[in-house]
Amino acid sequence: MLPFSILSIWSLSSMLVACVSPDPAAPPSCSIAEVKWDAASQGTSYDHATTAELLRRLSVAAEADRAAFAAGQPTGASLGALALETQTSSPPLVSAELYELALRLRQLDCAVQRGSYARQPQTADKLYSQILTEARKLR
Repeated sequence: MLPFSILSIWSLSSMLVACVSPDPAAPPSCSIAEVKWDAASQGTSYDHATTAELLRRLSVAAEADRAAFAAGQPTGASLGALALETQTSSPPLVSAELYELALRLRQLDCAVQRGSYARQPQTADKLYSQILTEARKLR
């Protein structure tokens, strides 16, 4: 005979699911719009003109966010506006590298908004710098 009944195992699993399931009433963890671009896989053709333009605009957004963070202002407005502006029924097909940079910038901006770098501003600045350096290399 097993030490646990089926009912007790089911009850335990229900409690665990309740613990890890997101609360639908909880506020979103980040207010910055998600970037919903299609990323070309390795060796796949993508829209080079659109990628170049979005890379330029992403660099401007990263510079603005870095400056806002340094001034103690909210970050993410430029990236959020770019993400919302490019949300269409057929998202642009961009290079995987650009898409990754956009995701990293959003993650950084969200972490900054949550106050994760309040005591380590030099770390956030370094991460903004890395994103900008990588963006320059992609041009």
